[in-house]
Amino acid sequence: MDILVSIIIPCTRPEIVKNTIESVLKQREIVDKKVNIELIVVGNNLDQLNKQFPIKIVDPNGNKYSPGRARNLGAAVANGKFLIFVDDDCEVAEDWLKHNILMLSQEDVGAVGGKVISKNNKYFARCVDFSNFYLCQVSQKTERALCAATLGVKKDLFNKINGFDEKMFVAEDIDFCYRIMKKGCKVIYNPDVVVYHNHGRENFSSLIKYLYYGGRKSGLINQHRYTDLHGKADFFLKVKYPPLFFYLIIPFAVFSTFIVYKTDFNDNKNLVFYLPFVFLANVAYFYGIFVWLMKDGNHAYSSD
Repeated sequence: MDILVSIIIPCTRPEIVKNTIESVLKQREIVDKKVNIELIVVGNNLDQLNKQFPIKIVDPNGNKYSPGRARNLGAAVANGKFLIFVDDDCEVAEDWLKHNILMLSQEDVGAVGGKVISKNNKYFARCVDFSNFYLCQVSQKTERALCAATLGVKKDLFNKINGFDEKMFVAEDIDFCYRIMKKGCKVIYNPDVVVYHNHGRENFSSLIKYLYYGGRKSGLINQHRYTDLHGKADFFLKVKYPPLFFYLIIPFAVFSTFIVYKTDFNDNKNLVFYLPFVFLANVAYFYGIFVWLMKDGNHAYSSD
Protein backbone atom coordinates (compact mmCIF):
# COMPACT_ATOMS: atom_id res chain seq x y z
CA MET A 1 0.00 0.00 0.00
CA ASP A 2 1.36 3.44 -0.98
CA ILE A 3 2.12 6.00 1.73
CA LEU A 4 1.72 9.73 1.16
CA VAL A 5 3.93 11.92 3.33
CA SER A 6 3.31 15.66 3.56
CA ILE A 7 6.45 17.67 4.23
CA ILE A 8 5.69 21.20 5.43
CA ILE A 9 8.20 24.06 5.44
CA PRO A 10 7.24 27.36 7.15
CA CYS A 11 9.23 29.95 5.20
CA THR A 12 10.36 33.43 6.24
CA ARG A 13 13.75 33.17 4.50
CA PRO A 14 13.16 32.61 0.78
CA GLU A 15 16.83 33.28 0.06
CA ILE A 16 17.87 30.00 1.70
CA VAL A 17 14.72 27.84 1.57
CA LYS A 18 15.75 26.59 -1.88
CA ASN A 19 18.44 24.52 -0.20
CA THR A 20 15.81 22.98 2.08
CA ILE A 21 13.49 22.20 -0.83
CA GLU A 22 16.24 20.63 -2.91
CA SER A 23 17.37 18.42 -0.03
CA VAL A 24 13.78 17.24 0.52
CA LEU A 25 13.14 16.54 -3.16
CA LYS A 26 16.25 14.34 -3.28
CA GLN A 27 14.44 12.01 -0.87
CA ARG A 28 12.33 10.83 -3.82
CA GLU A 29 15.39 9.17 -5.29
CA ILE A 30 16.15 7.29 -2.08
CA VAL A 31 12.93 6.12 -0.41
CA ASP A 32 10.79 3.15 -1.40
CA LYS A 33 8.75 3.69 -4.57
CA LYS A 34 5.61 3.13 -2.50
CA VAL A 35 6.33 6.37 -0.61
CA ASN A 36 4.97 9.52 -2.25
CA ILE A 37 5.98 13.01 -1.20
CA GLU A 38 3.79 16.11 -1.05
CA LEU A 39 5.87 19.23 -0.41
CA ILE A 40 4.11 22.29 1.05
CA VAL A 41 5.80 25.65 1.64
CA VAL A 42 4.03 28.28 3.75
CA GLY A 43 5.00 31.92 3.40
CA ASN A 44 4.50 35.27 1.72
CA ASN A 45 5.62 36.17 -1.81
CA LEU A 46 6.84 32.72 -2.83
CA ASP A 47 5.47 32.59 -6.39
CA GLN A 48 8.95 32.24 -7.88
CA LEU A 49 9.50 29.03 -5.94
CA ASN A 50 6.35 27.58 -7.46
CA LYS A 51 7.86 28.07 -10.90
CA GLN A 52 11.09 26.33 -9.92
CA PHE A 53 9.89 23.35 -7.89
CA PRO A 54 6.94 20.90 -7.81
CA ILE A 55 5.55 22.28 -4.55
CA LYS A 56 2.30 23.57 -3.09
CA ILE A 57 2.43 27.18 -1.86
CA VAL A 58 0.25 28.39 1.02
CA ASP A 59 0.07 32.16 1.50
CA PRO A 60 -0.72 33.10 5.13
CA ASN A 61 -1.95 36.55 4.02
CA GLY A 62 -0.06 38.51 6.62
CA ASN A 63 3.44 39.73 7.34
CA LYS A 64 3.47 38.74 11.01
CA TYR A 65 2.33 35.28 11.97
CA SER A 66 3.60 32.70 14.42
CA PRO A 67 5.51 29.55 13.41
CA GLY A 68 2.62 27.54 14.81
CA ARG A 69 0.14 29.27 12.53
CA ALA A 70 2.35 28.62 9.50
CA ARG A 71 2.56 24.92 10.34
CA ASN A 72 -1.20 24.70 10.95
CA LEU A 73 -1.93 26.35 7.59
CA GLY A 74 0.32 23.84 5.87
CA ALA A 75 -1.28 20.91 7.69
CA ALA A 76 -4.76 22.14 6.71
CA VAL A 77 -4.05 21.51 3.02
CA ALA A 78 -1.92 18.38 3.55
CA ASN A 79 -3.19 15.02 2.36
CA GLY A 80 -0.50 12.78 3.83
CA LYS A 81 -0.83 10.11 6.48
CA PHE A 82 2.27 11.56 8.09
CA LEU A 83 3.14 15.24 8.45
CA ILE A 84 6.80 16.18 8.73
CA PHE A 85 7.72 19.76 9.56
CA VAL A 86 11.17 21.07 8.72
CA ASP A 87 12.43 24.63 9.17
CA ASP A 88 13.51 26.73 6.20
CA ASP A 89 17.08 27.05 7.49
CA CYS A 90 17.60 23.29 7.59
CA GLU A 91 18.73 20.76 4.99
CA VAL A 92 17.77 17.14 5.49
CA ALA A 93 20.19 14.19 5.43
CA GLU A 94 19.90 11.57 2.71
CA ASP A 95 18.09 9.00 4.87
CA TRP A 96 16.04 11.56 6.81
CA LEU A 97 12.66 10.59 5.35
CA LYS A 98 13.29 6.87 5.67
CA HIS A 99 13.99 7.12 9.41
CA ASN A 100 10.98 9.39 9.96
CA ILE A 101 8.69 6.86 8.29
CA LEU A 102 10.18 3.91 10.18
CA MET A 103 9.43 5.62 13.50
CA LEU A 104 6.00 7.00 12.61
CA SER A 105 4.91 3.58 11.32
CA GLN A 106 5.13 2.22 14.87
CA GLU A 107 1.71 2.12 16.48
CA ASP A 108 2.66 3.67 19.82
CA VAL A 109 4.77 6.51 18.37
CA GLY A 110 3.01 9.83 17.95
CA ALA A 111 5.87 12.09 16.91
CA VAL A 112 9.56 11.90 16.02
CA GLY A 113 12.39 14.42 15.90
CA GLY A 114 16.10 14.18 15.51
CA LYS A 115 19.62 15.51 15.47
CA VAL A 116 20.14 19.15 14.55
CA ILE A 117 23.72 19.57 13.31
CA SER A 118 25.06 23.02 12.58
CA LYS A 119 26.27 23.63 9.02
CA ASN A 120 28.62 26.22 10.47
CA ASN A 121 31.51 25.23 12.73
CA LYS A 122 32.40 28.78 13.75
CA TYR A 123 32.84 29.18 17.49
CA PHE A 124 29.72 31.16 18.35
CA ALA A 125 27.56 29.14 15.95
CA ARG A 126 28.48 26.06 17.96
CA CYS A 127 27.76 27.96 21.18
CA VAL A 128 24.21 28.43 19.86
CA ASP A 129 23.96 24.69 19.23
CA PHE A 130 25.09 23.78 22.74
CA SER A 131 22.95 26.50 24.36
CA ASN A 132 19.65 26.15 22.55
CA PHE A 133 19.86 22.77 20.82
CA TYR A 134 21.97 20.79 23.27
CA LEU A 135 19.37 18.01 23.52
CA CYS A 136 19.64 17.58 19.74
CA GLN A 137 23.40 16.94 19.79
CA VAL A 138 23.34 13.49 21.39
CA SER A 139 23.47 10.03 19.82
CA GLN A 140 21.07 8.17 22.13
CA LYS A 141 17.42 7.58 21.30
CA THR A 142 15.15 8.99 24.03
CA GLU A 143 11.54 9.87 24.78
CA ARG A 144 11.16 13.62 25.31
CA ALA A 145 9.75 16.83 23.86
CA LEU A 146 11.29 17.85 20.55
CA CYS A 147 12.28 20.99 18.67
CA ALA A 148 10.49 21.70 15.40
CA ALA A 149 13.62 22.02 13.24
CA THR A 150 12.57 18.50 12.22
CA LEU A 151 9.34 17.14 13.66
CA GLY A 152 7.19 14.35 12.24
CA VAL A 153 3.70 13.48 13.47
CA LYS A 154 0.77 11.31 12.44
CA LYS A 155 -1.86 13.50 10.82
CA ASP A 156 -4.81 12.03 12.72
CA LEU A 157 -3.02 12.74 16.00
CA PHE A 158 -2.16 16.26 14.83
CA ASN A 159 -5.87 16.88 14.26
CA LYS A 160 -6.86 15.38 17.61
CA ILE A 161 -4.70 17.85 19.53
CA ASN A 162 -5.70 20.77 17.23
CA GLY A 163 -2.21 21.36 15.93
CA PHE A 164 0.15 24.02 17.25
CA ASP A 165 -0.73 26.84 19.62
CA GLU A 166 -0.79 29.84 17.25
CA LYS A 167 -0.43 32.36 20.07
CA MET A 168 3.06 31.13 20.96
CA PHE A 169 6.05 32.51 19.05
CA VAL A 170 8.64 30.47 21.00
CA ALA A 171 8.53 26.94 22.52
CA GLU A 172 5.31 26.12 20.66
CA ASP A 173 7.00 22.86 19.63
CA ILE A 174 7.50 21.87 23.28
CA ASP A 175 3.86 22.65 24.03
CA PHE A 176 2.84 20.59 20.98
CA CYS A 177 4.88 17.58 22.13
CA TYR A 178 3.53 17.73 25.68
CA ARG A 179 -0.03 17.60 24.36
CA ILE A 180 0.86 14.51 22.32
CA MET A 181 2.25 12.89 25.48
CA LYS A 182 -1.00 13.73 27.25
CA LYS A 183 -2.76 11.57 24.64
CA GLY A 184 -0.65 8.61 25.72
CA CYS A 185 1.57 8.57 22.62
CA LYS A 186 5.36 8.40 22.56
CA VAL A 187 7.41 11.37 21.41
CA ILE A 188 10.77 10.04 20.23
CA TYR A 189 14.11 11.72 19.69
CA ASN A 190 15.85 9.56 17.08
CA PRO A 191 19.45 10.58 16.26
CA ASP A 192 19.17 8.75 12.93
CA VAL A 193 16.83 11.55 11.82
CA VAL A 194 19.30 14.30 10.89
CA VAL A 195 19.04 17.87 9.61
CA TYR A 196 21.82 20.35 8.96
CA HIS A 197 21.01 23.72 10.49
CA ASN A 198 22.05 27.01 8.86
CA HIS A 199 20.90 29.33 11.66
CA GLY A 200 23.36 32.11 10.74
CA ARG A 201 24.21 33.15 14.31
CA GLU A 202 27.98 33.50 14.21
CA ASN A 203 28.94 36.11 16.82
CA PHE A 204 28.58 36.83 20.51
CA SER A 205 25.86 39.44 20.03
CA SER A 206 23.61 37.12 18.00
CA LEU A 207 24.10 34.33 20.56
CA ILE A 208 23.05 36.52 23.49
CA LYS A 209 20.12 38.13 21.66
CA TYR A 210 18.83 34.74 20.53
CA LEU A 211 18.85 33.18 23.98
CA TYR A 212 17.43 36.33 25.60
CA TYR A 213 14.59 36.33 23.05
CA GLY A 214 13.86 32.69 23.82
CA GLY A 215 13.54 33.36 27.53
CA ARG A 216 11.65 36.63 27.05
CA LYS A 217 9.03 35.10 24.76
CA SER A 218 8.60 31.65 26.30
CA GLY A 219 8.76 32.61 29.97
CA LEU A 220 7.50 29.80 32.20
CA ILE A 221 4.32 29.06 30.27
CA ASN A 222 5.11 25.43 29.46
CA GLN A 223 6.32 24.80 33.00
CA HIS A 224 3.03 26.20 34.26
CA ARG A 225 0.87 24.23 31.82
CA TYR A 226 2.63 20.89 32.18
CA THR A 227 3.95 20.63 35.72
CA ASP A 228 3.63 16.83 35.58
CA LEU A 229 5.71 16.53 32.40
CA HIS A 230 8.30 19.27 32.73
CA GLY A 231 11.14 17.94 34.89
CA LYS A 232 12.14 21.27 36.48
CA ALA A 233 8.66 22.79 36.59
CA ASP A 234 8.09 22.66 40.36
CA PHE A 235 11.49 24.19 41.07
CA PHE A 236 11.06 27.08 38.63
CA LEU A 237 7.46 27.80 39.60
CA LYS A 238 8.34 28.09 43.27
CA VAL A 239 10.60 31.03 42.38
CA LYS A 240 8.45 32.61 39.67
CA TYR A 241 8.23 35.88 41.62
CA PRO A 242 10.50 38.44 39.94
CA PRO A 243 12.58 39.73 42.90
CA LEU A 244 13.58 36.22 43.95
CA PHE A 245 14.06 35.00 40.40
CA PHE A 246 16.47 37.84 39.61
CA TYR A 247 18.88 36.76 42.36
CA LEU A 248 18.76 33.17 41.13
CA ILE A 249 19.65 33.91 37.49
CA ILE A 250 23.33 33.06 38.01
CA PRO A 251 22.68 29.81 39.95
CA PHE A 252 20.12 28.78 37.32
CA ALA A 253 22.63 29.51 34.55
CA VAL A 254 25.35 27.51 36.32
CA PHE A 255 22.98 24.57 36.80
CA SER A 256 21.80 24.66 33.18
CA THR A 257 25.38 24.81 31.90
CA PHE A 258 26.19 21.76 34.01
CA ILE A 259 23.21 19.94 32.46
CA VAL A 260 24.54 20.79 28.99
CA TYR A 261 27.94 19.38 29.95
CA LYS A 262 26.43 16.24 31.43
CA THR A 263 24.17 15.69 28.41
CA ASP A 264 26.54 16.43 25.54
CA PHE A 265 30.10 15.73 26.66
CA ASN A 266 30.20 12.04 25.74
CA ASP A 267 29.29 12.84 22.15
CA ASN A 268 31.15 16.16 21.92
CA LYS A 269 34.48 16.06 23.72
CA ASN A 270 35.36 19.60 22.62
CA LEU A 271 32.33 20.96 24.47
CA VAL A 272 34.50 22.28 27.31
CA PHE A 273 35.88 25.02 25.03
CA TYR A 274 32.35 26.38 24.51
CA LEU A 275 31.07 26.21 28.09
CA PRO A 276 32.05 29.78 29.16
CA PHE A 277 29.83 31.28 26.47
CA VAL A 278 27.16 28.63 26.94
CA PHE A 279 27.02 29.89 30.53
CA LEU A 280 26.65 33.51 29.38
CA ALA A 281 23.94 32.46 26.93
CA ASN A 282 22.08 30.79 29.78
CA VAL A 283 22.38 33.98 31.82
CA ALA A 284 20.75 35.85 28.93
CA TYR A 285 18.01 33.22 28.71
CA PHE A 286 17.12 33.38 32.39
CA TYR A 287 17.31 37.16 32.35
CA GLY A 288 14.76 37.01 29.52
CA ILE A 289 12.50 34.92 31.75
CA PHE A 290 12.97 37.49 34.53
CA VAL A 291 11.82 40.28 32.17
CA TRP A 292 8.86 38.12 31.13
CA LEU A 293 7.89 37.63 34.78
CA MET A 294 8.11 41.38 35.38
CA LYS A 295 6.00 42.37 32.37
CA ASP A 296 3.82 39.44 31.29
CA GLY A 297 3.94 36.70 33.90
CA ASN A 298 0.83 37.39 35.95
CA HIS A 299 -1.28 38.09 32.87
CA ALA A 300 -0.02 34.96 31.12
CA TYR A 301 -0.83 32.72 34.09
CA SER A 302 -4.29 34.17 34.61
CA SER A 303 -5.25 33.93 30.91
CA ASP A 304 -3.86 30.43 30.35
